[in-house]
Amino acid sequence: MGPKESSLSEELKQKLALSVDPFSYSLNVFYEGAQRKHNLETLRHLSIFGDMVLLLTGEEGAGKTTLIQRFAKVFSPEITVMSFSAGSGSDRINSILRLASLSGIEVDAQEPVADVLDKLVGKYHSDYEKTGKRVLVVIDDAEGLPEDELELYLASIGSLDAGSGSVLLLSGVPSLIHRVAQFSGRD
Repeated sequence: MGPKESSLSEELKQKLALSVDPFSYSLNVFYEGAQRKHNLETLRHLSIFGDMVLLLTGEEGAGKTTLIQRFAKVFSPEITVMSFSAGSGSDRINSILRLASLSGIEVDAQEPVADVLDKLVGKYHSDYEKTGKRVLVVIDDAEGLPEDELELYLASIGSLDAGSGSVLLLSGVPSLIHRVAQFSGRD
């Protein structure tokens, strides 16, 4: 932070008796303007009634994760949000196994992940028939997914119709659009 920003932060903290920097990224503040409300409503409509893979892209720090968190909070009575980051590095586990764990499904370590994903889709559909609530599977930082996992998600959840119990939202940087487009051209 430059001297001007620092002095503005300090001035605001003193004038408004704030205990933290009002411009800190760690505050996780969501400013609801007209455009953001429209974005939330569009996401709600597509999550509840859509039959396509949803892509939420933007540069790092644009507010994608914050939008997803706000969506989950506001629309939890209407839709179940299963959200996690694709992860990276040596501690990364297969995202399908992570999703199964988040969804309360026990899996055999030897079971093929495609079968695990089929179980998840079946569970989500069964739950949907009972409750009327779809599951929005949100994979944040989805550009980090290995190709085989991305392909499984697109082939399984991404090919479901609007009457299914789940919809897939992939969130990440703009290059994610090109990765997803690669799979739509395959037979």
